[in-house]
This record gives sequence, C-alpha cells and structure tokens, in this order.
Amino acid sequence: MSFVAIASQELVAAFATIATLIYLALQIRQNSQTTQAAFFHAIYDSMNHVNIAVIQNSELTRLRLAGAENRSALNPEERHKFDFTLLSYFHVFETLHYQGRLGTGDRGLVLAKEGSLRSILAMSGAREWWSENPYAFGPEFRAYVNGLLLEEPPELPAG
Repeated sequence: MSFVAIASQELVAAFATIATLIYLALQIRQNSQTTQAAFFHAIYDSMNHVNIAVIQNSELTRLRLAGAENRSALNPEERHKFDFTLLSYFHVFETLHYQGRLGTGDRGLVLAKEGSLRSILAMSGAREWWSENPYAFGPEFRAYVNGLLLEEPPELPAG
C-alpha cells in the first residue's frame, strides 16, 4: 500500500472522528436541555402540589394564613399541619437551591423562586418555624436562607 493511500485513509478516519465528536456534542447538549426542562417542570409540579393542597382544603388555607401571622397561636395539631406545609415548600426550595449551586438548574427559575422564598420568609410565623427547624436541611441551604433573612444571600454560580 502506498503512502498516499495510507494518508488518505488516515484523513478519512480523522474526518469521521471529528464528525462523530460533533454529533456527540450535539446529543449531549440536547440531553442537557431536556434534563433542564424536566427539572423546571418538576419544581413547578412540586410547588403546585403543595399549593393545590392548600387551596383545596379550607382548613389548610386558614392554618396557612393564621400560622403566617402568629404560629404560636395555633394549637398543637394546627401547628403540626402548618409546619409540614412549610417543610414541603422548603424541601422544594432546597432542591432548587441545590440545582442552582451545581449550575444545572435554570438561573431564571432560581431567581424567580427566590422571590417566592423571600415572601414566605417575610411572614413572622415562617421565620419562627425556620428558627426551630433549620436542621432539617443541608448546611449550604441553611446558610442561604439565613443570608436571605439577613438580606445577604450567598451568590449562586453563574451559568
């Protein structure tokens, strides 16, 4: 076999390798976009489950409103329901925060839901609940929420 024939085969192989790498890069990008879309949907779906439970149950609605104003005024059963409602919300927020820290979540969604978290933390009953329950969450999320309470939230990675 001549040098030209070998070189020509090597050139074809190189082009085939480059084409394969481009194809794989496009597939990875598409998969990343699909994963982000699924994550976006999962966050909204989780929030909606909690919200629907509250709006479909007049007792939960009353407890959310009463607990937001004065959690201490709730009886033990009411407080338990109020606390678990907040726990559900905060677990969704923690998941969102975790994805934001990894850079795999949508930054716009993180910032939008930060506004929702701030509005919950503006309620005196939610602040009281947080002061009693931060250890149900990871240390990074605790620092994040405590920063929001102090109006000094840690920065999420750009991306």
